[in-house]
Amino acid sequence: MKLVISLDVEEEGLFSGQYPRYPGVTNVAALCRLDFIPRDFGLPLTLLVSYRVAQDPAACEILARWRDRHRAEIGVHLHPWSTPPFPEMSLPEPVPPEQLPLPLLRDKLTNLVAQVRGSLGVKPTSIRLGQFKVGPKVLGLLPKLGFRVDSSVVPLTLKGGGDYFLAPADPFRLARTAAGEPALLEAPLTLVPLITPLPRTLPGWRRGSPAPQAAAC
Repeated sequence: MKLVISLDVEEEGLFSGQYPRYPGVTNVAALCRLDFIPRDFGLPLTLLVSYRVAQDPAACEILARWRDRHRAEIGVHLHPWSTPPFPEMSLPEPVPPEQLPLPLLRDKLTNLVAQVRGSLGVKPTSIRLGQFKVGPKVLGLLPKLGFRVDSSVVPLTLKGGGDYFLAPADPFRLARTAAGEPALLEAPLTLVPLITPLPRTLPGWRRGSPAPQAAAC
């Protein structure tokens, strides 16, 4: 069995209904409470870091210790509302990534990767979208930017920018892009039904495009 333990390392205040561009990140210090996971069980974490966390020197010192002492993987966590650039938008925050112009979405992802690479000395290849708002536009862009793994799909829910209700519970390969980049590996959140056939029998849940299918590795 292979196990991935991923954690969003993000700014504060997101459960208050506010989406500030310059929030605090002192909560990152609480990562020390998870030391027992690699120490006692030998399981490294995948830490998915937002732009504002990667900007903070104190937070980056903590993440560097996790990287060096506990072999943590450093990935990225895109919060479009707090990742530059910030052009004027007619839509209220948080604007879903799928509704951003493609050049703006690309710039935000590029800036996020550059900030994490500059602060922590790693080239991130894994990502999760804020609020799990992933869709075809994002998934088509990620391989072009060097990402190999996405972890934004939440099976059995209608979260996100696509229809992933019946997405597999286990990691699976997404289809290759037209440009021929390597197929992106999707590592969905682990949600499985208590009654296996139930999701396929629920009426009226399906909207939009079909659920992603696993591709040959």
